[in-house]
Formats: sequence, structure tokens, C-alpha cells
Amino acid sequence: LGLTIDQTNDLVFLYGLIFGAMLGGRVGYMFFYGLDQLATNPLSLFFVWEGGLSFHGGLAGVIISLYAFSIRQSISFLKLADAVCIAMPIGLGLVRIGNFLNGELYGRPTEGSWGFIFPTDPYGLARHPSQLYEAFFEGIILFFILMWIGSKNNKPGVLSGSFLVGYSLL
Repeated sequence: LGLTIDQTNDLVFLYGLIFGAMLGGRVGYMFFYGLDQLATNPLSLFFVWEGGLSFHGGLAGVIISLYAFSIRQSISFLKLADAVCIAMPIGLGLVRIGNFLNGELYGRPTEGSWGFIFPTDPYGLARHPSQLYEAFFEGIILFFILMWIGSKNNKPGVLSGSFLVGYSLL
């Protein structure tokens, strides 16, 4: 895209992480899961020490931030989204591994020998390591699917659209 180092840093850290993922993730979490708390205490939006980020809010925040960045830098939004989305599966895969290591978002109970007993599970049941399944499919498989699509098609928006569809399906 011909971005300078400063533009790339702004895109990744300021627009992508801070405005997009973190602020969008927090607003999304409060909107989807803490609306009552937000209505009674609007400042609770900033109580990040209580936890709470939403992937859906983060995704919406990143899309809005990318759009704002594309306007500010006079870059095609779809080309920018395509360039960014190719790295998303790697990040998603690493986040899911982090979820596994933190004992978060574990799966349904299982009788299988591959089940894990997560220390954070109040019931102490052997559960599917769904985070590892997601790391494999959302991370590795989706990355290679996008690489294949990118090698076959370079129309703006195809990769980012394929990412959204692929992530949803996987």
C-alpha cells in the first residue's frame, strides 16, 4: 500500500489496537453483556480492571478504525482491509492459545481421553479444549485458505470478505 513506517505504526497500534480492538472490544462487551451496569454507571466503561472485551465489538471497532484511517490517508478501504485481514488468522490463533493457557472459554464436557480439566471450571469436568480447535481452524486453516484465495484473486474486498465468511463458518 506504500505506507511509511509512521503510517504503519499508527495503523497497527493506534487505529488497530487502541481505537479498534481495545476500545471497540470494551464498548462491545459493555453493550452486549454489561448494559445494565453501563446504564447505572456510565463510567464503568473505563473499569477495565474488571475485565471484559468482546470480539464482536473489537471487530466492529477495527472496521470503523480502518475506515477512518483509509479516509485520513486517502487509501482504498477495501485494499487496506484486504492487507490487514491476511494477518488476522495468526492473531486469532495466538489469542485462542492464550485462552487455553488462561483456562478461558473451554468447551462442552467430554468423555473422551482428550478432555482437559480446567482449574477455572467450577464443576471440575473434563471438557473439550475448544480453544485449541479454534486456534487450529481460525488460525492455521483460515490463514492458508486466505493465502490460497489471495493467490487466485486480487480484486479489492475479496480477501476481507473471505476472512469474514471463513471466520464465521470455521
